Amino acid sequence: YTVDVALQEFAEKVLRDYRVPYGVIVALEPNTGRILALAGYSRYYKSKAKNTGLCFRATFPAASIIKLVTASAALELDSLTPESRIGYEGNMYHLSPQKLKWGKNRHQNTTSFSTALAKSNNVVFAKVAVNVVGARNLADYAQRFGFNRTLVNHLPVEISKAHIPDEFYGLGESGAGFGETYMSPIHGAMIAATIANKGEMIQPHLIQEIRDQRGNIL
Repeated sequence: YTVDVALQEFAEKVLRDYRVPYGVIVALEPNTGRILALAGYSRYYKSKAKNTGLCFRATFPAASIIKLVTASAALELDSLTPESRIGYEGNMYHLSPQKLKWGKNRHQNTTSFSTALAKSNNVVFAKVAVNVVGARNLADYAQRFGFNRTLVNHLPVEISKAHIPDEFYGLGESGAGFGETYMSPIHGAMIAATIANKGEMIQPHLIQEIRDQRGNIL
């Protein structure tokens, strides 16, 4: 198998020691798709197989991971650069419809797009989704990143669902990570690996090689 035994044991120990209600750790090698660790933990499951199954369940809110999709769309559409300055009103984490209007005024704070991503600025990403990316492009990029389609053929990974509404405020919420978007932990790791691998999404795999009884690689 591809699993790094020491890393796998450490991941299981972290989840077990902190006794989270449920949690998952997935580690992938970005340019090969080798799964290095695949650990799940739940207070409610005694079965190790059920705990590992949490890695493949697409019932977890995508939350701020979706900001990577929104950012990729805005950058590749040549609408923004990492240095683009964007204004936002009030608390950067609290959304409301009146905060999503584009443009600047003297009462706004400003930030670069890269800093907005680093600080997970909800208001900026909602504004970018509504005023820069748009519903059609956000849905397109969500699919490119693996939502709403079969992700892995040889592992029991559930389909991650992303509903991108056309409605103004709903679109803003989706772009910032508050929409009806759910994913599996292994999919989250795949999105991070895709960015680390310069935009190419590699299929994850657990089988490193198969040998016969004599040790010959088949």
